[in-house]
Amino acid sequence: MPTPLLLDLDGTLIDSEPWYKKTEVAALNDFGVPITLEQMEEFTGLTLPVWLEKIDERFGKSLTVEEFLSDYKPQMIAHVANDVPLFEDAARLLGRLNGTPAMLVTSSMDWYVEAVLERFPEIRRAVQGVVCEADVVRGKPEPEPYVLAAKRLGFPPQDCWVVEDAPNGILAGLAAGCTVLGIDRHDRGNVSAAHRVVRSLDSIDLS
Repeated sequence: MPTPLLLDLDGTLIDSEPWYKKTEVAALNDFGVPITLEQMEEFTGLTLPVWLEKIDERFGKSLTVEEFLSDYKPQMIAHVANDVPLFEDAARLLGRLNGTPAMLVTSSMDWYVEAVLERFPEIRRAVQGVVCEADVVRGKPEPEPYVLAAKRLGFPPQDCWVVEDAPNGILAGLAAGCTVLGIDRHDRGNVSAAHRVVRSLDSIDLS
């Protein structure tokens, strides 16, 4: 039987990170938070409530999730609909799954995931379900998202492969007891903690 796959979304399947980081920074700046694009990097893979709390602590600006989303959400939905592409190797991987047990595991909120699945129905067709921010109490880098995804697929975590592009996601997969594959298309070296690092999703053998 093919190895079950637990697939991260942003930066792994879709090239959304340039868009959502710019939009996050723009929205935070609108609320008077003087954060830069470079400073946002460390929050990659964290759920919105978690990284917003960390930013509030750092910059002394109390900002609720609802306030932030009022500025951010319409901008990001527009970017998903018009600008965010599916990685070419991700499109090929989705086409190769062909019944391989797979779950989408993301720190993103449900409205964002729905916008992505509407834009890329091939993702919805290829996976058996989704674990997102709303499904867990403690998101990445905690193991809960990947433990839950494996349970929903009907496999123990140690039988599953996690595919991730961010350090926080790598940590989550490792903590869950999964085999973790780090995707590093641009040789950034930030997923070296994974069991195996690949430069393309074409390198994943599904046999």
